[in-house]
Amino acid sequence: MHRNTNDTKKRIKLKSNIKLLYIILILVISTICAYIFCNKPITKQANEIFRKTSGKHIVIPNINIAICAQYSNPQKFTNFAWPNTTGDDLILYLQKPYIFDRLENNTTKFVKSLMKSNFATESLNNQELAEPINVTLKKYDLVIETLCKISNSSLSFPILLSIANKFFEFCFDNHSNKLFIELINNPKYHPILRFIYTTMQKYLASTGWRLWNLQCIKNLKSNSLNKKEIVYLAGGTDIYTMLECGIYKIRIIDPLFPTQNKFYAHDWKFLIKGKIEDKIIFPFKTKPIVLKRAKYKKIKNSFSAKLSTNKTEIFNKNITTWNVFDEKEKNLLGSVTFERRLITQNDFKPSPEKTLLISFNELFYTTPSVRSDSWGIDAHKFHPETKLYIKQLCKPVTKNILCNFSYAITQRKFTYIKLGTEIN
Repeated sequence: MHRNTNDTKKRIKLKSNIKLLYIILILVISTICAYIFCNKPITKQANEIFRKTSGKHIVIPNINIAICAQYSNPQKFTNFAWPNTTGDDLILYLQKPYIFDRLENNTTKFVKSLMKSNFATESLNNQELAEPINVTLKKYDLVIETLCKISNSSLSFPILLSIANKFFEFCFDNHSNKLFIELINNPKYHPILRFIYTTMQKYLASTGWRLWNLQCIKNLKSNSLNKKEIVYLAGGTDIYTMLECGIYKIRIIDPLFPTQNKFYAHDWKFLIKGKIEDKIIFPFKTKPIVLKRAKYKKIKNSFSAKLSTNKTEIFNKNITTWNVFDEKEKNLLGSVTFERRLITQNDFKPSPEKTLLISFNELFYTTPSVRSDSWGIDAHKFHPETKLYIKQLCKPVTKNILCNFSYAITQRKFTYIKLGTEIN
């Protein structure tokens, strides 16, 4: 299910209890430097952004964006305008860095500014409904990328991720959800929603699935130090980053579909089936550790699932537990447990002994069974104290936020793109 996060190959030694084996595991997970990001102060980068792009003409096939930092009056803030004439040119007027202050500190005002401008009109909405969806996606992706375009892409990308976080909070936090619903109910404002959804889908799901928010990692480690088990729902084999960051009490619940091979560790089946005392050595620079298989239990009950191949297959349930030791295997640090099964409603029950974690991509599927591609999870039935950490978000989400999210992806007044990508 969940895709493991690595584009680089890491060599890990696996020791069998019979003989020494050296197997290359391609962990689909990144190094901590490449794929853990923190929310960048958006306003701090504004001067650099406008110094590099102000007044320039950026030409991309079929779309032409001119960035003009001429507006200093807050009343004229973000005077976005689409041309009324025929053609594919897109003219985007931006005020000075004030726009970034709004994005960071008051996203609601940012959205209201778009509502008051001609960023969104009924005619534009009709146009976007008629055009191929990839054209709309390309347009809004270009808008947000141009807005954050600076010379150093390593700075630009974290800003885009931070904006995606802000858009998520705007849409689903209680304090701004009412305005979000207003956008849904009025087709005139649907272009604004397409802009927001394009940003969230790209930077939290389609390219963001591999990313960890630094604040999320810090929160998980704090919970782990307080002897809470991190229960990673649909976590695949995504253990590398947490282990490298010193999180040693992990439970993965995932059906581990064979059609998702490219998103898991190479030879991932070794993680869920093998011999007692099998070992995996993680030669971390900060603190090398060793995983030793301690338990394997095959569950009599099986489960079935329809895969992306459109075939329904039956899988055996099993539970594998690896103990985590220090480099010399003298001190037991924790354990990593893999439960191969489907996610259920009960998995979302809060407990003082555990911390719930999921990736944004899989969050999309935790919706009622009114969607054919959902897991049949009903957020309205969650305990009031339910708190769920999302690996790409800096803040955990509550039951109310999950209910707001569930409504947004099951309603039919506004349809555009899924906020998640294929997981089966």
